[in-house]
Amino acid sequence: MPIRKRTKISLTRNELQKYINDGKTIKEISDILGCNITTIYKRVKKQNIVFIPSQYHPKKHSINENYFEKWSNNMAYILGIIITDGCIGKYGLKKGNKRLTFKHKYEDKSILEFIKKEMEYSGEIKINDKKQYYISINSIKIYDCLEQNFFIEQNKTGKERIKFDVPNEFLGDFIRGIFDGDGHVECYGNWIHADICSSSKEFLEDIKKILNIGYIDVDKRSIKWGKTKSGENHKDLYRLCFKKQDIDFLKKLMYKNIKSFCLLRKKQKFYDYTPEKTKKWFKKYSKEEKDFIIGQFILMKNFGYKRRFIDNFIAQKLNRTSTSIDWMISKLTISNNFKFHNKVYGDINKESNVVSNTEAC
Repeated sequence: MPIRKRTKISLTRNELQKYINDGKTIKEISDILGCNITTIYKRVKKQNIVFIPSQYHPKKHSINENYFEKWSNNMAYILGIIITDGCIGKYGLKKGNKRLTFKHKYEDKSILEFIKKEMEYSGEIKINDKKQYYISINSIKIYDCLEQNFFIEQNKTGKERIKFDVPNEFLGDFIRGIFDGDGHVECYGNWIHADICSSSKEFLEDIKKILNIGYIDVDKRSIKWGKTKSGENHKDLYRLCFKKQDIDFLKKLMYKNIKSFCLLRKKQKFYDYTPEKTKKWFKKYSKEEKDFIIGQFILMKNFGYKRRFIDNFIAQKLNRTSTSIDWMISKLTISNNFKFHNKVYGDINKESNVVSNTEAC
């Protein structure tokens, strides 16, 4: 392998300052002098030359830098995403360059595609070693706007706050952005639970004050997980939990605009929860079907089958969904009174018309 010879350059401070004043980038200066970019970096740093940050890393991609200066439905949604899942930071020489980063898992890639289109970003969505998709937007103006107008700062985890006023017409979009970022919802028959997680209790208190619903619970992670590798305790995780009677208000607030972007997998769970439908669903099961479910559940449970396999097997036999079977089993309280039912039904193969053990296998 041939040894690369170092190129010596004679460049005075005044000459380098003149290049920069003329608007030349570091890359252009290195091309003119026929040397490496690092050489010019070191000269600038050593001689304390006044520089324009954009000259160090010229923008490769276009972006709407005035996007966060005016409220809109989509802007409020993206702002909610930034507070929960976004990140701003400084980098480069003297940390003069600033960037906004979004990072999401594969299932939520649609959020990045929406942000890219909405903010008119010409760059690509990339993937890192952890198989996470991300966008990095280099913009001093956007960084300063988020920091000064919305009080978003570097390393914001555990320090998130809502210290600005959100217009009422955009409140639903803003909360939907927060929920798509750090929200969680589970629907199970006539039971539903929704919450927003954060390591900042003050942040959740701000949301609670705005919505005037919910209650804050704490998950003591320091007790569950012990200490970190550095010997520090894990930060506690707080949850803003919404009661059953709050769900309808939250759903109408976040999804009142049908055309607005959202994570469909979370939205669908809100609309799957219909107490009236659940009651009818329960009545559709005949007495014979309920007896079959009870008997088959006990039989397969005795042979050590897992709950999910039992649900899928019974659903296939009765031509039902596994979700409805799972809900019906819980409704009949079989799992809670297993010994009671076992005594009542005794030898299931004789008492109930159920499939045999070999068929279950």
